Amino acid sequence: MKRNLLLGTAGHIDHGKTALIKALTGIETDRLPEEKRRGITVDLGFAVLKYDDLAIGIVDVPGHEGLIKNMLAGATGIDLALLVVAADESVMPQTQEHFQVLRLLGLSTGVIAITKCDLVDEKWLALVEEEVATLVSDSFLQDAPVVRVSAKTGAGLDDLRAALHAEAHHIATRDPDGPFRMAIDRSFSSSGHGAVVTGSVSSGSALVGDGLELMPQGISVQVRAIESHSQSVDMVGRSQRAALNLSGVHYRDIGRGQTLASVGSLQPSKLITVIFETSPDRELRLKSRTDVKFYAGTAEHVGQLRLLSTTDSNTRLAHYAQIELREDVCVVWNQPYILRGLSENVLLGGGWIVDPLAYRIKRSDTYRIQKIRELATGDEEQRMTAIAALAGSRNWDADTLSTRIGVVSGKVTADRLISAGVLRSFKCGNLRRLLHHEVNDFFESRLLNKLLEEHKSAPLQSYIPLGRLKRSFSYLDPPSLLEAIVQQLAEQNRVLYNTEGLAHPDWRGQLTAGQSEVSRAMITACLEAGLSPPNVGDFADHFSLKEDEIESLLQLAVDSEVLVRLPDKESRDRKAARRARIFLHRAEEQKLINRVRTLWALNEGWTVSEFREAFGLSRKYAVPLCEYLDKLGITERTGDRRRITPQDLHVT
Repeated sequence: MKRNLLLGTAGHIDHGKTALIKALTGIETDRLPEEKRRGITVDLGFAVLKYDDLAIGIVDVPGHEGLIKNMLAGATGIDLALLVVAADESVMPQTQEHFQVLRLLGLSTGVIAITKCDLVDEKWLALVEEEVATLVSDSFLQDAPVVRVSAKTGAGLDDLRAALHAEAHHIATRDPDGPFRMAIDRSFSSSGHGAVVTGSVSSGSALVGDGLELMPQGISVQVRAIESHSQSVDMVGRSQRAALNLSGVHYRDIGRGQTLASVGSLQPSKLITVIFETSPDRELRLKSRTDVKFYAGTAEHVGQLRLLSTTDSNTRLAHYAQIELREDVCVVWNQPYILRGLSENVLLGGGWIVDPLAYRIKRSDTYRIQKIRELATGDEEQRMTAIAALAGSRNWDADTLSTRIGVVSGKVTADRLISAGVLRSFKCGNLRRLLHHEVNDFFESRLLNKLLEEHKSAPLQSYIPLGRLKRSFSYLDPPSLLEAIVQQLAEQNRVLYNTEGLAHPDWRGQLTAGQSEVSRAMITACLEAGLSPPNVGDFADHFSLKEDEIESLLQLAVDSEVLVRLPDKESRDRKAARRARIFLHRAEEQKLINRVRTLWALNEGWTVSEFREAFGLSRKYAVPLCEYLDKLGITERTGDRRRITPQDLHVT
């Protein structure tokens, strides 16, 4: 099976790039009438150079300084470069700028072609080659083959073909896995077929019949047919030129700058974190908050560059930075980009995407900047750990980590990190949320401190309702994450958690002298009343206190295991239900259990009325006492009758 690679040309206008490609491949890449009339390349052109074991798709870019954005669109996804310098003019301004673009795009190999060699003598050619060597020194083209050619006479063409073939074999084989991604450089309507888009495939593969998304708009489309270099194919993959016939969209809704991608694999964003390398002549003049034109894929966007810190990158000055864009962009981790000035149309620099879905970072935030370094340079596990730390409380999905940090096996890597304790996993409904262990520890500490604050503000309240704490953690995504963290703390016995709320295990309510006196009086009253103690309303009226304060004092006695709370009477009136609430002394509880066992150990069962008569109680007390025995597991109810449970009989 042939390997596919993409080659991008670079060079000054009228240095013979298009003529050279035609001489190499027999394909005329100038397709527009204006290009044929003026004899210059205005937009991108495409050809293919075929070998027995290799097919090199060639992207012919314009060399005019006013068409630099078209050149940048053509540089998308290329694997190697062909730097073209005309022998009669040597290195020119666009030669220099195109070379800097190739350098900033992170290419590793290429070939240099000296064209129009038939127009100059040997001495002049030597001077041109010397200038070219100076230009490319200390770069990826420093040791590149330099081939003298003439498209007019054919001299050197075989040598150039051989040099390209040899350099292509120096390029490491790329992983074919991952989601499909193709930046669109052209769209049009084909008669009888509808919308057609063309581009260079930078990731994954697509088959006829596949469903894809047009991003950043999120338009769902389906692949009806595929061509690659004018040949119908069933599949197209990485480093291939492709034309895809799409259904589900009108061609007028498609344009250069959009990306065709696997469903759900890309997410739009206006804020990205990057490594930014300055162009050599811009280092001293570059300032933070510079307005820029941002180029990635085939897209051009306006934004603002904000520098975070400086780092070492080979021998060039580099920065960690953030770019805030005016419109949504869809990019991926490690994708190259270029920046040009907004006010003056000059090359500022470029680099690689570090976080395509970034969170705003301050220059003073050294912790997060360190995580950016790990995200930029670490292995898969380090990158996942870093993105989890940067996400903090925000939701992030292991399924999208191919886009975000270049990890195809996101779920597998996440499971390893969970097992190692680096990540903490929480189930929130149907979702699984992952937190960095340091983020989890921060939330736990903050939650415990907040719980103590609430205890101090309501010292009579043994349990703090979870809803009261939610106000301080409203930023958690999803909101149910707070309850999942609380549940984890409860399993570790670091909080007490029930339907009433949660309590800090170290909290002990501090009563005033008056409150202590009321509490003792109520406990004594409950003990003396036996199975007919006063309810909350009775105590509130007797002591002229609010019902919530009375209930809090009684609940403190429950927490101290002096009283027990009986089940509430069913009522739609919450205030009435609170007033009717009954608390039984713990000593009376045991007397009740013993007497029930004595009376009915051999009985087939009893009704509430029989219970009431046996204990001399009103229904007001008989019903909640019977329900309480059910709750304890002493008795069980069948219809209107209760009996001692077989388990309790066995105990007795």
